[in-house]
This record gives sequence, structure tokens and C-alpha cells, in this order.
Amino acid sequence: MRFAGCTLILAALLPFEPASAAPRPAAQGKRPAAARPEAVRPATVRPADTAVRRGTPAGPVVNPGAVLDIAVYAAGEKELEFMATVAPDSTIMVPLAGTTRVGGLEPSMVAQRLQKVLGGDYFVNPQVLVNVRDYGGRVLVSGEVQKPGIYPMGQGLSALSAVVLAGGFTDFASAGKSKVVRMRNGRTEVLKVDLGKVLKGESQDFALRDGDRVEVPRRLF
Repeated sequence: MRFAGCTLILAALLPFEPASAAPRPAAQGKRPAAARPEAVRPATVRPADTAVRRGTPAGPVVNPGAVLDIAVYAAGEKELEFMATVAPDSTIMVPLAGTTRVGGLEPSMVAQRLQKVLGGDYFVNPQVLVNVRDYGGRVLVSGEVQKPGIYPMGQGLSALSAVVLAGGFTDFASAGKSKVVRMRNGRTEVLKVDLGKVLKGESQDFALRDGDRVEVPRRLF
């Protein structure tokens, strides 16, 4: 999977208000200055490729409801094989080890976590293979697509594949100005994705995560 590259656009931050000494009495005959209203933090708007550079997983991640097939090998022998469904608290039940948190991780990171958990007391240098049947989670596709709506992540969705799942662009779509809206650490991020270039193979696509919203605006004539 390939991912879109653009420039970074930083949102304005809250103004920093240093602690001040006790307020001076207003000069006689002058009105005290009106209190400045509290600033509102706007959504962060930036190109989609910076999400990867800033540490967001590059590919799809497992979400609550995801279904995983897991095999554990040690000394060349298959020691464990089981299916696990990610619980609402982002954990799975692992034989021998108990509950282990895996939500929000890519499959390769899930394997690394299980290797560490099972290698501590149960197996010597275990190798873990993780196959994802279903990533769990949902995404919303809105705007100028044929069938706007909510779609399951399934085997993993990119911004363009979500649009294809929604029936493709309408004749009035401005694919080059598409956006992915995402909540991250309690803040809204708007990630710009030029799906026109992605469709032509001129730019990288962008992996979606549970709760993402793909917006395709209407072009202006």
C-alpha cells in the first residue's frame, strides 16, 4: 500500500498566557481593558503523508471486533494455533498468557507483542504469525460518491478503496481535494488526500483507521 505525500500545514495553537503579578489598579479616568475571549483550538489540517512520518501506523490496524488467526512456533514446531476476536477493551485472550492488549496495532506489531509475552515464561524464542480475517471498525464515506454511507473495514481500507466501495465518484466530484477526517488524542485532524492523483497512479494512497471519515467535495464550475 502506498501513501499520499504533501507539505505540512500546522494549525494555530492556543496562545500561551504567562503568569503575571497582581493586577495594577486602573488609572483614574481610564476604563480597564476588556478581557480577551478564550481562543478556540481549530482542527489540525495537514497532508496525509505526515501522519505516517509522525508515528501513526502506516497500514491498517486491528480494532475492537477484529478477528485474528494466530499461530505460534518454537524450535521449528507449531505449539499453539487459535482464533481470537478483539474485545471492546482492545484485548484478546491468549492461551497460557491470558489477556493481552492489541487494539490499535498493525498485524506485525501484534506478532511482536505476542512474541514478547509468550517468550517470557512459556517458549524459547517463539515465532508468531498473525493473519487478519477482519480488521473490525467502520469508516464513513460522504460527499460526491455514488453511495455515501458507513462501511466496514473488512480486510483493510484505503481512502481510494473506500470510495470504490461507495460506488465511485460522481460526475461532480473534486477528487483532488478529498480529505480524511480523523480523531487523534481528542483532537480533529484533517488529512488532505489527492485521490485524483492516486487514481492515476501519480500519488500514494492512504490507509484508513476505525472511525475515519472520507470526504469528497463537489467541484466548483
